[in-house]
Amino acid sequence: MLDRVAKGLRNRTYRELAVQGFVREEPYKFFGLIPKADWPVLNPAEQQATRDVLARVLIGSTPPDARTGALIALIHAVEAMPAVFAERVGLSKGDIKRRARAIADGSWPGSWACEATNRAVADRQTAF
Repeated sequence: MLDRVAKGLRNRTYRELAVQGFVREEPYKFFGLIPKADWPVLNPAEQQATRDVLARVLIGSTPPDARTGALIALIHAVEAMPAVFAERVGLSKGDIKRRARAIADGSWPGSWACEATNRAVADRQTAF
C-alpha cells in the first residue's frame, strides 16, 4: 500500500512547488539513459531568510508563530531537524530535537498549526 501512496509523491510535490514559483525543474538523463530532474530553488534569499527565522525560533530568541511552528513541526516529524539546523544554531543534536519537540507539542499562540501537522503525520504513520 505504501508503494501506491508514495509513488510519484516527490515529483508531484516538486511540480506543485514549481507551479507556485519556489523551484524550477531542470531535466537531465542519469547515465544518459534514465530521465531525472534537479529542482533548484528560485529565490535562495527567501529560503535563507526562512531558515534564519526558524533558527531564531529554535534558539528561543524569537517566539514561534503559526507558520514557523508548523514548519518546525513538519521538519521535526520527518526527523530532519539536526540535519537542517545542527551547524546553524550552535546547539547539540539532542537539544535541537528537544526544542523542536517542545515547539511542535507546545501551547503557544498559533500552536493549532503544529497540532494539525502532528495529527496528519501520525495519521499517515498509522495508516502504514
